[in-house]
Amino acid sequence: MIDNSYDNFTSFSSSKHKSPSLLQFISNSLTGRHKCIIIVLFTLIIIQSILVFFFLRNNSNTPQPIMKEQQEHQPPSLNDVTNLNENSLLSLSQSLEQFKEDEKYSKYEILYGLHSCNKYYKYDATPMNTLHTMCKIQNLCLNKKGQFILFTNQNKNIKPLNIYNNYPLTYTQGRVETNRGDFYVKHIEGDLIIQNANPIIKNFNDKNIFNKRREKAKELQTNFKMIEKATIRVSNNIDNNNNQKCSLEDSFYNTKKCETNGYTFLPIKLSPNFTVIKEPTFALHRYAAGNVGHILMENVNMIVSLMLGFNEITLNNHILFLEDVYDDSIQNNWISHYNYNKDNTDRYSIQTFSLLSKYNILQKCRNQDQSYFITKAPCRNVKPKEEEEIKKKQIKEEEEEEELEVCFEQFYVGYSLNNFLKGYGREILYPTIRSLAYTKLNIPMFLKNSKEEFNYFLKKDILISIHLKPLQSRHGNVIWNANIIQNYLQEKLMKEKFIIELLKNRKLKIDLLKLEGMTIADQINYFSNVDYYLVDQGSAAYMSMFLRPETLVVQSPRCNAYQIEKEFQKKCETGYTYVISPFPDILIYNVLDLIDEGKVIDCKIRPLEKEPTNCDPILPIDVIYQSVLTQIQRRYHKYI
Repeated sequence: MIDNSYDNFTSFSSSKHKSPSLLQFISNSLTGRHKCIIIVLFTLIIIQSILVFFFLRNNSNTPQPIMKEQQEHQPPSLNDVTNLNENSLLSLSQSLEQFKEDEKYSKYEILYGLHSCNKYYKYDATPMNTLHTMCKIQNLCLNKKGQFILFTNQNKNIKPLNIYNNYPLTYTQGRVETNRGDFYVKHIEGDLIIQNANPIIKNFNDKNIFNKRREKAKELQTNFKMIEKATIRVSNNIDNNNNQKCSLEDSFYNTKKCETNGYTFLPIKLSPNFTVIKEPTFALHRYAAGNVGHILMENVNMIVSLMLGFNEITLNNHILFLEDVYDDSIQNNWISHYNYNKDNTDRYSIQTFSLLSKYNILQKCRNQDQSYFITKAPCRNVKPKEEEEIKKKQIKEEEEEEELEVCFEQFYVGYSLNNFLKGYGREILYPTIRSLAYTKLNIPMFLKNSKEEFNYFLKKDILISIHLKPLQSRHGNVIWNANIIQNYLQEKLMKEKFIIELLKNRKLKIDLLKLEGMTIADQINYFSNVDYYLVDQGSAAYMSMFLRPETLVVQSPRCNAYQIEKEFQKKCETGYTYVISPFPDILIYNVLDLIDEGKVIDCKIRPLEKEPTNCDPILPIDVIYQSVLTQIQRRYHKYI
């Protein structure tokens, strides 16, 4: 049966008849004796409240006992941490996490060092001497010597730790050339335990170090964690007969190893600038980063492959460069710029990778005393001192205990496949890169056939872009007749009835595009509005990945002229169109795909120092015109 009491009540309360109030109803219902009892009770409650008020005022300065609830929420002690066996590790972690949730503070934390990696077997163009291909490493640290260190237990690793220490864990360079990309991680037996200062009372012993670490966290754009000390806990399967005994609290301050409660504690120093980076960090050695095409196809693609592989597709991450492109003392470090301009190498790579992160790009660097640190890119490695001083420093370092500079809670590194050489089967990379870049630059994205997409194309100008490559470019193959094509399109398109109708509420722009002087962000903003892109063989073609879906790209062929006796034989081929053709939702053709079978394309012979057989293609104007007209009709037919 349906209860209509609520409807009855509302209809009653909204009726025009005035109802008696609740107090009147109660007053009329009580007898005289009941009223006296209620008055007495109210009087007693008021007297009791006054007495409690005066008592609390007189005793406000006396120490109050800790309530039972407060006692139950105290952080676990070091005795709790060290009395762990393998069966109780999980319960400690859970109690620490529970305390963090309750109080947002835990005095002691165990930074478990773990890695999760995959491996390619017998696959072409992948490094074969590394233990793994791509890795996620938890709580990886960098010491002052420039070594990456993982504090871990043998029982948490499939392979013996000495194997991990003798071979590169993975490869970090965008193309497999030399061992420069080998990434080693020094595995140390034991658990790294850190001691935090209480953020509420700020019980930090050294205020100077406190300020340095706070400023360093601010510089690295990560949350400041007030870590005071650290120690390494190792189970007592090592020789501890000569170890001194220590309390758990003292283990954080001892300079020598000590033993207590079945564990050995080893000293570990923290740098005055020690920082823990909580956000995901993706690291790489740059490859040929003086060229935007190589940055996109062999550096950015490698990092986005890691993001996709480990489901970390987000701008809330850090990008870490592992080298200084100016440091010629490092073997094969020229590969970072590949003899392109070094200033451009830093500038292009920072601008491009900034599309993948909302934070500053970071770099591993070396200072005056040859200690390594992490800072905002770019930074310069200070050159080593005289050999004698270096040897003394090396001897001293071997005797010194470890000193940690930074730890990464989530560290991603590794090489999968080279997308410049083999892009097929990995098409998902390109829309992902475009989406990240559009998001970072606040460029609107639309669902296909959505109202927002319709309104965007309803109002936008028609933009035809012809790339004008500099004549002095390294590899030549400029579009020789680009200016003639521009004038021809401008004159003839304005006579098309379809175009005339479209231009009633928009403009037609035909640009000779010069990318030099434009930032990467400016270029992507520009390409997000392009309808048709005529481009040569070279890096400018790789910017096609930032075009909107169903934009048409026509690439000129790669032409060469070979001298045979006194005559030149010209030959034009599709060249590197295979590199951009995997872009999944962009329409991409080579000019050779558009001409009739049997026809050839002419070229202008123009030898260059690095390309002595260079011949700049002269494109058939009528073929280009027809492709432009077709694209405009395809994209804008619904807006007439």
